[in-house]
Amino acid sequence: MFGDFYCRFAPKRNIFRNLTLGLADNQVVLVNCYMRDIIFKILIAGFILVGLGSCGALEDGAQFSNKVTANAFVAELYGNITQTITINHATDSHVSWIGFVQANDYQYFKVTKVQTGDTVIVSDGVEVDGVTYVANSNALIEDVSVGTSSGGSDEFVNGSINVAGQGSLKITVEYSPLVAINDDDEPHEAYLILYYDAPSMGTLRVKLQGYTDGMKNEKCARAVSTMTPSVYKFKNNKFDFYFCGEEVAAKGQNNIADLAETDPGYHGESTNLTEVSTLDVAGQEQYLTVYQVDEETLCLLSGELTGTDPSIPDFTFIVPEGLAPIDQLEIKTTAGSFAECSVDADGLIFCDSTLMVDTGVVPVSELTATNGTISAEELVTSQCSDFGALSGSGAYGTSDLTLVMKGTMLSDANTQSFNIVDALVAAEIELECVSGC
Repeated sequence: MFGDFYCRFAPKRNIFRNLTLGLADNQVVLVNCYMRDIIFKILIAGFILVGLGSCGALEDGAQFSNKVTANAFVAELYGNITQTITINHATDSHVSWIGFVQANDYQYFKVTKVQTGDTVIVSDGVEVDGVTYVANSNALIEDVSVGTSSGGSDEFVNGSINVAGQGSLKITVEYSPLVAINDDDEPHEAYLILYYDAPSMGTLRVKLQGYTDGMKNEKCARAVSTMTPSVYKFKNNKFDFYFCGEEVAAKGQNNIADLAETDPGYHGESTNLTEVSTLDVAGQEQYLTVYQVDEETLCLLSGELTGTDPSIPDFTFIVPEGLAPIDQLEIKTTAGSFAECSVDADGLIFCDSTLMVDTGVVPVSELTATNGTISAEELVTSQCSDFGALSGSGAYGTSDLTLVMKGTMLSDANTQSFNIVDALVAAEIELECVSGC
């Protein structure tokens, strides 16, 4: 343990920084820390390059690279907090290894437990299959088979990331800040890599962000009772949902193609427009609630954080015929998540790629939301080149407000088979304030 502490905090270029490592057969060796760092980084880079190499690496070209962000950690300086990340996979996936990229602030994070279904793979200080796992930032967890079980008997809280599929893997991460954040806009960051070799080869990169207590970005993690809510109803109980991708045109589902290019409703040759109902299953109105923390910060919260309904209610997207072998997609805010948004003196809201949603079928990136304008350049993807700009209207605190949102489809087995990787998703939501404005 002292060796690991010394290795972590000794000068980076000290060639005599050594780490004592316990091997599987209980032998002990000394490894030069500086060389250890270099070797590990080379291995990480090599593994990722192998997984993301040319499409000829696998006969069916089934490779993927997903990037997701966990909920923020907030801990007192010299304290710690844990969060369990739930990751869904394709059936019978195999994870070759799990480990941190040794860069940024990875030394403040460590994996304390990995579990699939009822099976504990590793747990800090616990002997599993004759080996006692000791959690540290440099640990590499290998050979993890993920079955089809939906979960184990343990109760996990504080966050969830869902990648389309059926198998379930739970990874508990501890954040222990030893240095305060100097710039409250720059959290501690680390990247946890999961490298898969079956049934498809690829990587999942989980971005972790940690804040020391009292920093700006913990505001949305405070008790909801300290926030001021503003409640909006959806005008006409619906909103416009756009899907832009190559398959839209190929399947003849571009239902706005006849509009003139100068028409504000025109959004390219590969866009489908759907009116999404915001009524619940009983036909009752639902509402969008924004929580204000202070003069410059707004929050969009999941139901787990509000204790009642999420800021944005669940809704159903009717999938255009032929785009996928399903006819609808249930979309909801990711459990335990929040989006921290800025608001200026003019009532301009901006949530920069912070809103997390789940579909249970296909992965979607974090969403950007604003009542301002998302430029045409920001709405260009490899599958959607001519969507154009999308503009909201109104000001926060006034009776009428229009939010616009945008995100993209991430890569996994489903999105690859549907040919919708990097397709654009966007929304235009007209709102009317009913209280708190």
